[in-house]
Amino acid sequence: MVFVVFLCLAASAGTVAASSHLRSNANMQPEKVAATLMNVQNEWKAQAHVFAQCAGRELSVCKEAPEAFQHSCVKVVSTVVLSSGGSPDDSSEYMTDVCSQKILSAWHRSKCNSVGTAILNKMSGNPVENRQNYFLHAKHACTDLWTEFVDEQKKIRDLEAEADKKEAAEEAVEDTKIAQHRAQDIAEKKVQIETDNQADAISKAAQTETAAAEQHSPQKSELTVPVKATPGQEEVEIVIAPAPEKKTASSKDAPAAAVKPAQKATSDIALLQMTSPADELAKEMTHDLEINFQKIAPFGKEDTAKELQDHASKTQDTLVDAVENAEVAEIKRAVFRALTRLRAATIKEFDTIARLETQAIDAYNDAHHFRAENPLAHLHEDEAPVSSDKLKSFH
Repeated sequence: MVFVVFLCLAASAGTVAASSHLRSNANMQPEKVAATLMNVQNEWKAQAHVFAQCAGRELSVCKEAPEAFQHSCVKVVSTVVLSSGGSPDDSSEYMTDVCSQKILSAWHRSKCNSVGTAILNKMSGNPVENRQNYFLHAKHACTDLWTEFVDEQKKIRDLEAEADKKEAAEEAVEDTKIAQHRAQDIAEKKVQIETDNQADAISKAAQTETAAAEQHSPQKSELTVPVKATPGQEEVEIVIAPAPEKKTASSKDAPAAAVKPAQKATSDIALLQMTSPADELAKEMTHDLEINFQKIAPFGKEDTAKELQDHASKTQDTLVDAVENAEVAEIKRAVFRALTRLRAATIKEFDTIARLETQAIDAYNDAHHFRAENPLAHLHEDEAPVSSDKLKSFH
């Protein structure tokens, strides 16, 4: 690519040499030069990017990048200086024309202006001195350009590193929140399970105690029935005593319905008289209580304990499986993100190596010429010069 720029600028230089100045920029084909210079700027940007990433690392690519930039940049700047005949005004006019082409983007136009500024800053007011020391001026200008490109790439690298840190911090905060929510959910589930188990145990223990008490006293001596009070009266409780079995009923032996006041009663209580048979109501309610108590499992029953143990085991297995699935999902996410970034970095490095290798090949081709290093022995070199032929007679 640099070789193409050199040929393009060299062809333009022939026209300038004939007229000794750059008054006819149309013959210099500025649009074509701008397109070629844009590609060269892309290569310079890639070389500066590689060098900016080499902080603290000793790699061959890190040493080759500035050398390749200096080699191509010196060629471009030298050609511009020589084509202008060493005149700063002609160089400024030509670079202004090239940098104003529509094919250039904003960034390429800015860097093109930087190239023109670097060339003019290193040129003196004497055209003869500029032509004689063009190579030294080109090296100094390229040093400034290299510093500008590298500083720009370092700023971009710092911005990318800051963005990566910010993204990593946000991911860490999000992961922490997710872990806290998961831990909170697990703790709430454990508390709920323990509460349910305790409630079940307390309920079964109460039922067992009630059943045991019912077995020792199958019938109640008396039954207390709360009765709502009428307006203006306090709430009262009616105590009903069961009738004795197989005894002659008489007005003196039959238990009467006694009324006792509630604990909270502080005023006068109206006594109520039961009109329904007390013994029938007591027998019916006692029978219902016995049937209900028989349905409750005794405390300490093996089947109930086994059922509770199985339920606890299944619940714990579910919690462990949920935690394991969460860990696997997090590991997969982290590995996938890491491999994606590694892939992008690897592709970028291979692209840079490919560009640098092709530049090295072009540089070697520019510096070495086979016929110059391996001269050919022509047959006519063994003969006498042509001028001596007229001194010989062929008949």
